[in-house]
Amino acid sequence: MVRAQPGQGGRVCEHEQMRKARVYGGMTADQRREERRNKFLDAGLDILRNDGLAKVTVVGVCAKAGVTDRYFYESFDSRDVLLDALFDKLAADAAGKIFSTATLGSGDPRERLHRAIDATIDELTAGGFGRIADVQAGEVLMRHRSALTRALAEQTAQFAHMILGQGAFNTAQARTAIRFSLGGAVETVTGWIDGTLDTTREQVVETCTDLLMAAGTVQLAKLHPTSS
Repeated sequence: MVRAQPGQGGRVCEHEQMRKARVYGGMTADQRREERRNKFLDAGLDILRNDGLAKVTVVGVCAKAGVTDRYFYESFDSRDVLLDALFDKLAADAAGKIFSTATLGSGDPRERLHRAIDATIDELTAGGFGRIADVQAGEVLMRHRSALTRALAEQTAQFAHMILGQGAFNTAQARTAIRFSLGGAVETVTGWIDGTLDTTREQVVETCTDLLMAAGTVQLAKLHPTSS
């Protein structure tokens, strides 16, 4: 028969109490924290889409989520941090859809870019961003333009060879060129959406496609590594 060493029983009980404290309702503390954060994000997106940016407040989001505000600050330092997270989530979802659309069908690089620009306009007008109640408000456009540019640049830098039919290249340098080019394209699209650019959708798509194709071809030719 094995006996517990002096003091060992106390440590076992303490360990068991700690284990129970960490797991509650089948979830660890980290899992519960992540669940609360997701509730805040879902509530914030719901308010953003139905009531507009101004209505996305700490009090309103907590009430919608059914979680007290003391837990809000566990996940977000401020309302601005929450808004950044909301727009980053919308942008990541939009970029995924845009990239998927761009890589479907014909493998011709120009056609893929054309589909990507067209899908970007769809996302900004009828997709996730387009469903925001005050989508044409200045701050909304500024926030989603910035978030979408970052998300598209990140995905394009990782998978440009699938869109432009090129091989591997220096990712750090490519991100700089891609961010510059996509920033201009997204700015052009949002300018058409908010009415500051007097042109047609077709002209926007064609122009952005031509310019991105030219820039992408030149940059990828420079960045493509030479064979050793």
